[in-house]
Amino acid sequence: MPETASPAKVDATKGYGAKVILHGKIFDETLEMAKRIAEKEGSIFVHPFDDPKVIAGQGTVGLEMMESAPELETIVVPVGGGGLISGVAVAARAIKPKIRIVGVQSQAFPSMYMAFKTARIVPFKAEETIADGIAVKQPGKLDYKLVRKFVDDIVLVSDADIAEAIFVMLERMKTVAEPAGAAGVGACLAGGVKAAPGACGVIVSGGNIDMYTLDQIVSKGLERENRMLRVKVTLSDKPGALRDTLDVIASARANVIDVEHDRVGKDIPIGRTVVTFTLETQNKEHTESLVRALSKARLKYRLVN
Repeated sequence: MPETASPAKVDATKGYGAKVILHGKIFDETLEMAKRIAEKEGSIFVHPFDDPKVIAGQGTVGLEMMESAPELETIVVPVGGGGLISGVAVAARAIKPKIRIVGVQSQAFPSMYMAFKTARIVPFKAEETIADGIAVKQPGKLDYKLVRKFVDDIVLVSDADIAEAIFVMLERMKTVAEPAGAAGVGACLAGGVKAAPGACGVIVSGGNIDMYTLDQIVSKGLERENRMLRVKVTLSDKPGALRDTLDVIASARANVIDVEHDRVGKDIPIGRTVVTFTLETQNKEHTESLVRALSKARLKYRLVN
């Protein structure tokens, strides 16, 4: 696996009895190392997506979807190297030839997207992404041919939209998805997948997410929905100043989650202190009410994004 692989994914794989070797910053570097190890040890190399049997195996996802929901008119699939969408497209279209297949790829690694749009595999400058599971610089050759033949469209999704999808699925659907697995839902929520008549199915292809990453996503999601607020308040460094500020916060019915106290920062004047409050609020109106209370109390504050 790449050195950037989620610790949760690494530990889970080891738990199944596998030997995990971390190598390379991106998947493509890892792939080359795996090939060298297989050649050196005389092992059988199984390509993760550019292999007809792997593609056929992943196609069973499409078979199960069509069996469970034959009314589907569109299937949305996360795309890395292209194995999953190739198998799903071939299988679903064998059952329902006119079904619409849409792939979703990270903006940071648009390899299949660019190949699909330009009709050739072209190099591009990769960027960082939280969706490590679909961070592939070059799509599989067999996958590319199948995608060109059986897939209707491929769209891109941002890390921000992926994070929002993870937050929504966690809170509303009680489903934990890793960034790569949530790419399809992210594109749908962001409007990247054009609406079409009939039912739409979205594949959520993994749940291996690092707890620290999940914590960040939840915190940012709460901030985005005005349910968590961070505010820096400059106070007189005297007894009672912090208590008076807490009284203002309490009167606005906000809940204090965390307090950070700094008296020695280089930009803090002598005799002053800066306190950073992390506060739980209910919604946008409640947040605005709290801010008005801080202003009314003539506190020197600034909101922290």
